[in-house]
Amino acid sequence: MRIRDLPIPKDVSSIIEWKGIDTLYPPQRDALTRSDVLKGRNLLLATPTASGKTLVAEICGLKHVYEGKGKILYLTPLRALAFEKYREFKIDEELASKLGWRLKVALTVGDYDSEDRWLSNYDWIVTTNEKCDSLIRHKAPWLKDVSLLVVDEIHYINDPDRGPTLEVLLTKIRYYKPNTQILALSATVRNVEEIARWLDADYVVSNWRPVKLTEGVVYGGQVIYSDGCRSMLSNRFNDPILDVAVDTIRNGGQILVFTNTRKNAVSTARKLSGIVYELLTSEERVKLRSISKMILETGETRLPNSDILSELIRRGTAFHHAGLHNDHRSIVEDYFRSGLIKALAATPTLAAGVNLPARVVVISSYYRFEPDTGYNEISVMEYKQMAGRAGRPRYDKEGLALLIAKDEDEVEYLMDRYILAEAEILRSKLRSENVLRSHILGVIASEESMSMSMLLRFFSRSLFAKQNSFDTFKQTIDRILDFLSKHRMVEFDGSNVYATKLGKRVSELYIDPLSAVILEKSLRIVGEPTIFTLLYTIASMPDLEPKLYPSRAEVSKLEQILDSKYMELPLDSEWYTSVGYIEALAYLKTALTLEAWIEEEGEERIYELFNVEPGDLFRLTSTASWLLYASSELSPLIGYSNLSSVLKLLKDRMEAGVKPELLPLVKLEGVGRVRARNLYKAGFKDLESLRNAKVEDLVKIPSIGIAIANRIIEQVKGIV
Repeated sequence: MRIRDLPIPKDVSSIIEWKGIDTLYPPQRDALTRSDVLKGRNLLLATPTASGKTLVAEICGLKHVYEGKGKILYLTPLRALAFEKYREFKIDEELASKLGWRLKVALTVGDYDSEDRWLSNYDWIVTTNEKCDSLIRHKAPWLKDVSLLVVDEIHYINDPDRGPTLEVLLTKIRYYKPNTQILALSATVRNVEEIARWLDADYVVSNWRPVKLTEGVVYGGQVIYSDGCRSMLSNRFNDPILDVAVDTIRNGGQILVFTNTRKNAVSTARKLSGIVYELLTSEERVKLRSISKMILETGETRLPNSDILSELIRRGTAFHHAGLHNDHRSIVEDYFRSGLIKALAATPTLAAGVNLPARVVVISSYYRFEPDTGYNEISVMEYKQMAGRAGRPRYDKEGLALLIAKDEDEVEYLMDRYILAEAEILRSKLRSENVLRSHILGVIASEESMSMSMLLRFFSRSLFAKQNSFDTFKQTIDRILDFLSKHRMVEFDGSNVYATKLGKRVSELYIDPLSAVILEKSLRIVGEPTIFTLLYTIASMPDLEPKLYPSRAEVSKLEQILDSKYMELPLDSEWYTSVGYIEALAYLKTALTLEAWIEEEGEERIYELFNVEPGDLFRLTSTASWLLYASSELSPLIGYSNLSSVLKLLKDRMEAGVKPELLPLVKLEGVGRVRARNLYKAGFKDLESLRNAKVEDLVKIPSIGIAIANRIIEQVKGIV
C-alpha cells in the first residue's frame, strides 16, 4: 500500500514521501488500516525489530499535530534512544516548515525537579519514561494538552529496574487522563492480548521483517539451521567467530558479536582485528586511520581505553559497552553504521539501545553475569532482541543470527531454548517494595489528600493487579504506608492519607524515599559531617548507580581506609545490620571515586585506582550531582538548614569535577576541568582576571587554542 493512499492529510503524506518512503510494510499497513488508530483508538503494535513501528507513530503524530488535536509525548526507556528519535523527528519539523505549517519538536531528559514550562511552546516532545513520570509529579501545566502518548519499547514493562516506572506512568495516564490516545510499540511477545486489554487497545501482531531472518547454531565448522539444513564454514581458523567473520566480510557484510562481559567485548574485538585488517581495501585503511586519530583527540586528556580502541578502529574493528566515553561510543556507532568498521563486539546493552544492525549477528554466550546471582541464562526475549539486529534494511537480502554450541547436545538445546521458542510473557514487576515506595508516595503527593479507597482503586488499574491477587498487593501497600508514615513523609487524617511537606519534596525530587531516610540517619549519627561524610552518604543511597563493589584484592586496602575514616562515617550497629559489611566497603569505594573526581584526578588515573571506566564515571557523577542537589533541598526539612549551602557547593563541584577555586572558570563554555586548572596556574584565577586577557596570552596556555581563546574573551566581555 502506498503512503498517499492512506486517509491522512496530503501534507503529512508529503513529509513521509520526502524522506524517501512511499510504500508501507505489511505490519504498517495493518496497523494504519485494520485498526482505528488514525481515528484516535488506542493501539498495541507488536512486531520484530526493524519492521517499521516508528513510522506508524510518526504518521499518527504528524496527523495529530496537523489537525490541531494536541501535543504528542513520545516515550523511550533509554536516553540514547530518546536522542536518536529526537534527531529523526527534527527532520519532520524542517519538512513541515517547508510546507508552511508549524511542527516544533523538543527533547527533555534529566533534571527531575522541573515543570519544563518551556515545553508549552512545543508540539512533539521526546522524553524518557522516568522524566515523563517526574513531569507528572510536578504537575507540568502543559501536560493537559497532551492527547497522544507513544510508548516505544513497551516490553520494558517486563524489566525489573525500569518496568515499574513505565507501568505506574501508564496507570496514571489511564486513570487521570483516560481520553489520551495511547500508541504502544513492542517487540513480539506472547501475551499481547492481555497487555492490549489492560490498555483498552486494539492490537496488531506480525512476525514480518523487511529482511528475512535466518537463525542457526554454529558447531563443528558448520552452521545448523532451524529447518535442519547445514552449511560449511571456511574453517580456516578453527574458531567459529573468526570463521563466520571472514565469510561475512569477504562477501561485503558486517558482523556484530554480542559478548556477556565488557572484558570479552574487548578481547573479541582484538581477536577479530587480525583477520579484518587483511580484508580492508587501501581506501578503507586510509579512512580508518583518520577515525582512529579522532579517538585519541577526544576529551581534554587521554581517556582510558583510548589507545586500544584507536588501534582496533585502525584495523577495522571496535568494541561497544556502557563503560565507553560518550564521544567514543558515538564514533563507533557512526562508523559501524556507515560500513567502515566491519566487525563490532558489544555487550547486550547495544541490543536494547540504538539501532545498529549488521548482516550477521553472533551471540557468543547465552549466559549473563548478575552481581547477585552469578551467571544465568539470558531470556528468550533478550535473545530475540539481539538476533533481531541481523540484516540491514535496504542493504542485505538476508540477516543471519547465530548461537555457538560446544557439542551436539547443546545444538539441540539452543534450538529448542531460543531459536524455536516464543518470547516470554510480559509480567508486571511492581511487586517489589523497593520500587513501590517511590511510586506510592508519588501517587499520594499528586493529590492534596487521598482516601485509602482511592489509592487502592488507582493501583487496582495496574497491570500487576490484573495479573495477581490484589489482596497480596494491598498488604504490600500497607507496609509501605507504615514506612512512609514512620519517616514523616505521609500522615493520616481518618481514612485519608496525605503527603507532608517532606513527602511532597521527596516525590518532586524523584528520589527513593529511602534515600531521604539515609540522609537524615547519616547526619544524625555523625553530627558534624565532613565532605567525605556527605560523599559516603550519597554513595549509600539506593538511587546511586552503579555501586562499585570491591574486588578481593581491594578489600584489605579499603578496610584500612575504613578504619582511618571511621569517625567521619555514619557507621553504627544499626547501619551495619541494615547494609552489611561488603556493602559498606562498596559505598566506601564509590565515595573514594567521587572524592577523586572532585579533587581533579584525571579519568585515566581514576580508572587505574578504581577500575571505573569513563561511561560509568559519567553516570556515577551525574547521579551523585543530582542526589547532592536533592539533599541540599531536603536538609532544611529534616533539621539541617546549615548544610544546604555546603551541599549545593559540593553539587557544583561534582558536576564540573573540580576543586572550589575553579568553579567560576568552568562556567565558561568550552572550559572544562583541565583548561580551567591550566588557566588558574597561568594566573587567570577568576573572570575578573580574564577581563584584560589577550588571545596571544591565552594561546600560550596548554590545551587552549585560538578558537577557545576567542570564545573565552567574548564570554568574559559579556559577563564582567
